[in-house]
Amino acid sequence: MKLYFALIKQLLLIRSLFLILTNVGRSVLICEIDSYNIVIYVRKSFFFSFSLFLKYHYYTRYQQLTEIACVDYPQRANRFSLSYLFLSCFYNVRVACVCLTDALGSMVSLVSLFAGSNWLEREVWDMFGIMFVYHPDLRRILTDYGFLGHPLRKDFPLSGFVEVYFNDMTQLVCYQSLSLAQEFRDYGRIQNPWHLN
Repeated sequence: MKLYFALIKQLLLIRSLFLILTNVGRSVLICEIDSYNIVIYVRKSFFFSFSLFLKYHYYTRYQQLTEIACVDYPQRANRFSLSYLFLSCFYNVRVACVCLTDALGSMVSLVSLFAGSNWLEREVWDMFGIMFVYHPDLRRILTDYGFLGHPLRKDFPLSGFVEVYFNDMTQLVCYQSLSLAQEFRDYGRIQNPWHLN
């Protein structure tokens, strides 16, 4: 019985991938299929129409956007890799759509298609600095409004730019430039400076 359900699941994945490739194949760069997932690399310029097809076609019905994840690769020309995870509850199939963009590029917002993408896009903008065009309320959601930079980028310093503390005299939260008590130490060839053999 378990083998029967696994076979049905594989057939649904193959049918879904076949429909995607026949209808919106020009927007697809690479397709991968493994045991229970489809991963599709999509051109950035066709991403909105691709998402529109996924949601409204009768044989795909990916009506939920469950996650937007971003990975930063600073050595590449297209620095950011955005992964959108869609779920079809009707067919019980998931698809991951990956779109590549550079540091100054922007993505088209999916808020008009998926209401849940509002929070997810704001989070990606706050942490990575990727702008979403046509987003109704793109503002910081996890960091302070006066925060400088985007903390999940690889080029963001580990200690940050400013330090925040509460001043007891003025009863306010204050910001000041970061001052380190000691300089960075170079231990040479020693792997672990606290454990010497």
